[in-house]
Amino acid sequence: MIQQKQLDYVTDFSCSQHIGQPINTILLDQSLLIEKRLLCSQCVENIDQNQKTIEIEKALEITEQKVRENSRNDLDFVQSQIINLHKLQSNACQMRSYINSQLESIIQISSDWIKELKTFNNQYQMEIMIKELDNLLNYQNKETERDSKLTITQLHQIAVLQSYQMSIYLEQFSSFQEYQECQQILEMMTNIDKIRLQHSIQESSKTKIQPFTFEIIAQNSIKQPEYCQAIAINQDNTLVLVGCEKEIRVFELIQNKLVQIDILKGHNDSIFTLDFFKKQKNSFISGSRDDSIMIWLYLNEQKKSWSCSQQLVGHTSSILCLIYNQKEDLIISGSDDKTIKFWSYNENCENNNKQLWSCFQTIKKHSSYVYALSLNENQTKLISCGLDKLILVMELLKTQYSYSWIVLQEINVENDGYRLCFIENNIFAFQPRSYSKMDIYEITSNSEGQFLKTKEIDVKGYSQSCDNLFPSKFSNQKCILMIKNGKNVNLIRCGNYCNGNIVSERQFVLEQVIEFDDNCIYGTLSDDGQYLLTWDYFTKEIQIRCFQSKE
Repeated sequence: MIQQKQLDYVTDFSCSQHIGQPINTILLDQSLLIEKRLLCSQCVENIDQNQKTIEIEKALEITEQKVRENSRNDLDFVQSQIINLHKLQSNACQMRSYINSQLESIIQISSDWIKELKTFNNQYQMEIMIKELDNLLNYQNKETERDSKLTITQLHQIAVLQSYQMSIYLEQFSSFQEYQECQQILEMMTNIDKIRLQHSIQESSKTKIQPFTFEIIAQNSIKQPEYCQAIAINQDNTLVLVGCEKEIRVFELIQNKLVQIDILKGHNDSIFTLDFFKKQKNSFISGSRDDSIMIWLYLNEQKKSWSCSQQLVGHTSSILCLIYNQKEDLIISGSDDKTIKFWSYNENCENNNKQLWSCFQTIKKHSSYVYALSLNENQTKLISCGLDKLILVMELLKTQYSYSWIVLQEINVENDGYRLCFIENNIFAFQPRSYSKMDIYEITSNSEGQFLKTKEIDVKGYSQSCDNLFPSKFSNQKCILMIKNGKNVNLIRCGNYCNGNIVSERQFVLEQVIEFDDNCIYGTLSDDGQYLLTWDYFTKEIQIRCFQSKE
């Protein structure tokens, strides 16, 4: 029996004289080269009829045993090579299919991104049209102008999500020249600081930061003999909280005057920190020397009443600083017990007896009191400082099912730090205790993702004793940084202007210094930078200062 693989091999061999024609006859003339002895049908017609020939199938039948004995290894080797090449070809086809699918995914993500941006733009235009129509019809509408900061933040959130998905597919084409250009485009679209800088330059005529001063309204000061170590003002500047020892006194702010409307009791010791929520209107949080945090809910608009919905217990010493995220589902606390705790809100607990807020993480990297905390604007980085001459830089780490905060950088400093504050996503200010300079830390293009000290800004308060309370505050609306040092409240103008010209690098100018007669000063700056509220031990007064432009 003729082996099929041998027949396949022979029939695949074509005639050297007539390309493409299969061999079917062998010429029995040893004086000729082998390729001249292998004949196709056309060759057979042209040879001398006296020459001896044999059909190839007959030749294979006669020589089968001998061929199998002498050339089995060679034939098997060739056949194995053919099989391997078929496999390689099949794998190449699969890779081509895979690459095509990856490129199709990138193209599809781009299309979805474009569609999402078009939808966003259409909705934006429709909102503007409706609001302008309401105004023309004399309907009351307090939100005539869309918040440009919110718009950019929303666009940034879209960009971060889509670019993350696209980067997964793009990474496989890193050897292509086009890859670098794609990465630059994605980086530009997701760098919210650059986007905002470009936006601020475009809007420079509207947002130019001018010299200012805060003027005290002396006749509206209120005597308050008890220590008032925490003050907060709500988002629309209508309500003020003052922690008077262990009581929270609530004031209405009416025509630059404070009118007390309630006293809230719940803490067992002095109140060290207060802050209004923004999304939960007029609700707020408080932290105390009694080691606890309290969540206060606004119950009634007409009666203006509050109730403590939950007391968060977990720290073993005083609460010195409290912040929350933009979604208001995360509270972060710093304490005398050297820890930073993260408290999450569980909305699924609203209809049962479980606690709405619970601690899900504790960071214990500080070796002494934690005095200050600050979140950057895109909510991905957290910084802290304290009595141990250490600044911690933490970053949000998200997985598919959970998230946590990890310490990415530990910055050792020469002096203890009572205050720090983010100014941009990758820029923050740090005030060493009773020092003559305020330090600016930045992530630069050459810092490999690490914060480095890039500037020192002159401030007042050098070598004066200083109390650790009174957190720093940055008003993005007026680009004012307020930072207390010693007996002084330093008010610093931060903007992209130098000598009246727009510059790419943020400038810091010490615009005003308010010096008190004692280092026990506590207070806050309103979100819009319009009010500076303080209490100091020397005057024992709650004082109101209002923003005044010098130009």
